[in-house]
Amino acid sequence: MATALRIGVIGGSIAGCAAAVAGSRTGADVTVYERSGAELQDRGFGIVIPPPLHRELVGCGYLDARMETAPVATRSG
Repeated sequence: MATALRIGVIGGSIAGCAAAVAGSRTGADVTVYERSGAELQDRGFGIVIPPPLHRELVGCGYLDARMETAPVATRSG
């Protein structure tokens, strides 16, 4: 008897969310585990997607093209 694939993704970063989307597209039962108990909106501007990567993620269907973005042209650090 075959059972559905179950996937646990550790961390709700952009990579974790992309993995969850990819897994759910295969029909898997996906659970994302995030250690932060607070709403992530109060975390600040922590996930930056360079414009070329944003276009690629939209093209692959991982992000909705209507998702608001704040383009970042430079990087420090």
